[in-house]
Amino acid sequence: MHPAHSSSVAEAPLALGTVRPDWLEAGPEPAPQRTALPIIAAEVHGPDEINVGGVAAYSVVVANLGEVTVDQVQVKVHLPPGAQPTQLHPFPDSHDDDTLLFAVGRLAPKSRRKIHVELAPLDRGVLELQAEAFFCVTAQTQTKVCQPELALSVKGPPAVVLGDTATFQVIVENRGDGPAENVAVSQRTSDDPHALTGAAHVGRLAPGQSREIYLSVMAQEAGLFRAQFLATAWGELHAEAETTVRVARPMLSLEADGPRVCGVQSPEVFTVSVANPGDAPASNIEAVAAIPPCLQVVAFDRPVQFDAARRLVRWRIPQLQAGVCETLRIKASAVQPERFALQVAVAADYGLRSETQHVCEATGRRVA
Repeated sequence: MHPAHSSSVAEAPLALGTVRPDWLEAGPEPAPQRTALPIIAAEVHGPDEINVGGVAAYSVVVANLGEVTVDQVQVKVHLPPGAQPTQLHPFPDSHDDDTLLFAVGRLAPKSRRKIHVELAPLDRGVLELQAEAFFCVTAQTQTKVCQPELALSVKGPPAVVLGDTATFQVIVENRGDGPAENVAVSQRTSDDPHALTGAAHVGRLAPGQSREIYLSVMAQEAGLFRAQFLATAWGELHAEAETTVRVARPMLSLEADGPRVCGVQSPEVFTVSVANPGDAPASNIEAVAAIPPCLQVVAFDRPVQFDAARRLVRWRIPQLQAGVCETLRIKASAVQPERFALQVAVAADYGLRSETQHVCEATGRRVA
C-alpha cells in the first residue's frame, strides 16, 4: 500500500543541456517510451472558522489522476481532538476514537470519490482534520506457453538392386504452436536407439513449417530392407518414420553342354546357356568360350565375336531379365581324336561371375 498526502500534483519538464555527449551522435535518438503510472491525490476542504456549538462540514476527495486503474483504495481520516463527529457519509468501514477508515475500492483513471464529515467542536481552538489515501496497483502480463511437435514422413523407391544407392525423401514438420530448435534427422541403422548415422541438421522450424531433405543408403543385403529415420529437437522432442524397400539381386548361372563323345569330322552342336535366377535384371553380360585346338568351328546361331587366332568366342548380352535364360549354339567338328574341354566364363555388372566347362571325347569311329 502506498500513501498519498499531497493535495495537488504537478509535473516539471525535463531540461536538456545544449552539449550532447559523443555517443549520442552515433545514431538517431531512440523514441521515448512512456510507462503509465498511478497518481492518487487526496484533498480536504472545510470552513476557515466556526463558533463553538456550530457544525463544521468537511469534504474529503480522493482522485485518480493517472492513466491506469487503481485498486484497493482506502482513505484514513484522523479526527482532531476536541471535536465530535455528528454525520458521516458514507459510513466508515471501521473506526476507533480518533480514526475513520473508508474502503473506496477501485478508482478508474480520471475518477474521484467524495467523503462527507461533519464535526461539532467542543471547545475553542484549532481543528485540524487530516486524511491519508492508500492504494494498490495491479500489473499483469500474459505469456503464451507453446509446445512444438515434430512429425516425420518418408518416401523411398519400392525396390533397388543390391549394391545400388537408395535415396529417401524425408519430410520433417513442426505441427505444434511453438518453434522447434536444433532439429536434426538421422537414419537408424538397427533397433538400438543410439545406432544412428547420416545426420542432417535442419536447425529451427517455426510452427507449421516443414523441411524436405534427402538421405541415401547403400543396399548391402538382398531381401526386405527396413529404412528407419529419427527426427530430434531440443526439449527431448522426437518423431520416427520408416518404409520398406525390396533389395533385389541379379544372379548368373552358366552351363556348357554338348555330346560326351563325338566322331572325327562329324559336326556336333555345343551349347552355352546363361541364365538369371535372381530377382533383378543383370546387365552388360559377356560370355567367353575358349575353343579347343582340336575343334573346327562351323557356325554360330547368334552374333558373336570370334578371335580365330586366340580361338576365343565373345558373346555379349546387354541385359538379361530375372528368370530368363539365353543359349548360344556352336556347331563344330573334331579334327582329330582327342579328349578336350570347352571352357566358358561369364561376367556382368555388380561383380557377377561364373565359370564352367564341358568335356568331350573325340574318337576316330563314327558315333551313332
